[in-house]
Amino acid sequence: MTEVPEQPKPAAPAAPAVPAGRSIDEIKRDPLVARACERAGDAITGAKEFAGEITLTVDRDRLPAVASAFKEDGFNYLVDLSGIDYSTYPNHAGPRFAVAYMLYSFQKNARVRLKTATDESTPERSTR
Repeated sequence: MTEVPEQPKPAAPAAPAVPAGRSIDEIKRDPLVARACERAGDAITGAKEFAGEITLTVDRDRLPAVASAFKEDGFNYLVDLSGIDYSTYPNHAGPRFAVAYMLYSFQKNARVRLKTATDESTPERSTR
């Protein structure tokens, strides 16, 4: 019986070049969120964009004011409220928990996510 030599596997295609994302300031100036971000001021501590959606990191104690600014700007529908536990995320060094609020504007036909971090020992404070 003659053994057939194994054919070499073709090389994997090169990964497409990923363009550098926009800076926090560029995202905050995006027309979709600029007015609300201006009203929120320094309560927005971070921003990133993925798959065409904007996520804004918000200071936990100022979340109600930031959410109100977005509501006034037309983001008046809470699509989703999610809790995130980072305890099993490799190399995560920040607070263990986060809460993400996915807001939707019917006028703009767009979503924006507000995200804030906390830990198990920080008591929840009332937003009313």
